[in-house]
Amino acid sequence: MKAVFFDKFGGPEVLQIGDMPEPKPGHWQVVVEVKAASINPVDYKAVEGETPRLPIYKKFPRIPGSDFAGVVLATGSGVSRVKPGDSVYGISTSFFGGPGSHAQKVVTNIRVVRKIPEGLNFETMGSIPVGAWTALAGLRQCGEIKGKRILLTGASGGVGHFTLQLAKYFGAHVTTVCSEKNIAFVKSLGADATIDYKKTDLGTLPEKFDIFFDAFGLTDFAVAKRAICKNGIYVTTRPQGGDIVRSLFGFMLHDPKVIMANLSVKKSGFELIEKLLLEKKLQVVIAKRFPLEKARDAYESLIAGGNAGKVLLSLMT
Repeated sequence: MKAVFFDKFGGPEVLQIGDMPEPKPGHWQVVVEVKAASINPVDYKAVEGETPRLPIYKKFPRIPGSDFAGVVLATGSGVSRVKPGDSVYGISTSFFGGPGSHAQKVVTNIRVVRKIPEGLNFETMGSIPVGAWTALAGLRQCGEIKGKRILLTGASGGVGHFTLQLAKYFGAHVTTVCSEKNIAFVKSLGADATIDYKKTDLGTLPEKFDIFFDAFGLTDFAVAKRAICKNGIYVTTRPQGGDIVRSLFGFMLHDPKVIMANLSVKKSGFELIEKLLLEKKLQVVIAKRFPLEKARDAYESLIAGGNAGKVLLSLMT
């Protein structure tokens, strides 16, 4: 099968397209013919080597990619929930050093595979898992957010545009931070107020927020802290060492509570996202589409930033 792969760590320049072995399902696994697979920051970080320095992550060549949607080709003997021919979506085992989804076929555990509900398509569902489930997990850890004031950075990105819509669904007041060119976009998704990050220093904002949700993941904690009210919450999608310490001992440091928005695979999360998509209360916005052969360009586009929505690899013919 054709796949994107890399045999050393680096930037998009290390990505290659070539033939890789056909995947075979283990007892609890399924093999899926990939129709669409979005690209997430966690994917290019894996290529760059920002994963735990364990032997399993150093086995080359490796196929990157997390999200996917496609058609089941084969199932392991322990799988009964789906069968060959079913349209499904899910995430790969690339988080744990397994083969990723940026390929014509992917093998993964049935636990993180769902049937695509009737009325939803491959591109929509191939863009959902990491971004939407991370956004939902981060917001749920904040507790009741109805009426709360949220400052959301990276609001137009893959995680951010889901976070914005979900926060509004839960009843929060959301001030978004993005580039000037994407202000109209975030307003169309329900933003109550907007800030152009190039013109405003977030550390000098006159108002305080109940929650600072850093969907982009690069805001310095010291800056975020100045924008958070007493007993407020800081949510980050890219926790650093200091964030982990604060998440455990922040109450002793008199810091805001720190929450790490990590991907959650709870069934209730899957069901809520599917429900909102079907009810058209949540939309997936695809900023750019690339064929598998242009994966390097797709990665470069995501890293460059400024995309309004998801960057997608489309394998549909």
